[in-house]
Amino acid sequence: DLDGLIVTAPEDVSYLTGFGGDDSVLVLTEKGRVLVTDSRYTEQVKQECRGLAMVMRKGAMSEAVGEVCSKLLPKRGRRPVRLGVERDSVTVGQYKGYRKAVGSGLQVVGPLVAELRLCKDEYEVGQIRKAAMVAAESILEVLGWLEPGMSEREVAARLDYEMGRLGSEKPAFASIVAFGDHAAQPHAIPGARRLKKRDTLLFDWGATLGGYRSDLTRCYAVGRILPVFADAYRRVLEAQMAAISAIRAGVRLKDVDAAARKVLRGSGLPMYGHGTGHGLGRQVHEGPYVNGKQEMEMREGMVVTIEPGVYVPGGYGIRIEDDVLVSSKGPKLLSRLAKDFDSILLK
Repeated sequence: DLDGLIVTAPEDVSYLTGFGGDDSVLVLTEKGRVLVTDSRYTEQVKQECRGLAMVMRKGAMSEAVGEVCSKLLPKRGRRPVRLGVERDSVTVGQYKGYRKAVGSGLQVVGPLVAELRLCKDEYEVGQIRKAAMVAAESILEVLGWLEPGMSEREVAARLDYEMGRLGSEKPAFASIVAFGDHAAQPHAIPGARRLKKRDTLLFDWGATLGGYRSDLTRCYAVGRILPVFADAYRRVLEAQMAAISAIRAGVRLKDVDAAARKVLRGSGLPMYGHGTGHGLGRQVHEGPYVNGKQEMEMREGMVVTIEPGVYVPGGYGIRIEDDVLVSSKGPKLLSRLAKDFDSILLK
């Protein structure tokens, strides 16, 4: 029922055009598509989006978008032009600006482009697989360099450097490096804490290739593995493998989440409060979401993370995460990095 769509989310604009810059909006209609950007990106648009119409704004984005819409969709009769803007990608202030510029026909709609992005094609899957390979190679380089006395912040910086050296356009997100009980914070921020001769480590990191991201988590121990850590690690790994095994087109997302939690329930270990996983692509967190509330069935081509964990404040944190492609025949691992118990001891 729309005459056109105003696409504002950078990842959606990039998905539809190939443009990798920021602060740009795509006006999409049956009569054509126009990228509204500014002078910083003139040459970039020409290089990345050959043939795409482009308008350089000089004032407010909403005013420039309004002018483009009026040219592409001139008003005819009394019916206002119906333009959509996605609810999850604009602020209240931006919505008011667009409504003033394009008129009363502006409608807030659901995540239309995000729905298209749920299932990946062969090229997208290939980019995610390559990003996972770069991430895996990078952590192996870091583990060979790692020594007691290094800080979390120092190790995180080296990890980001190695990913860039091996071809990553940028880290998929702010890399997490946490030692000891700091890893009990699921999204710990690397700080000044230094690695001890007998310590545990958690890495959560990812690379970006072709605009697509990977997301991995691994845990290690230096010098020795305490029995309590070993028991918890084995249980988390079992939970992750159970969830991965449950993945198949047609299976509900909530049932994959339940498969992981079933392993941990009754173990005496605290249940993790976050979801078991999430979609992965141009964003590190995108649909679909693997948690206990999701009735949606998995579809062929979806790519999700599977990342159950155990967090004991004052003790340790364990999370194991891989990137998985959904197919009609079952799961296909896109990330291949050792996670068996014998691989976690660093000497």
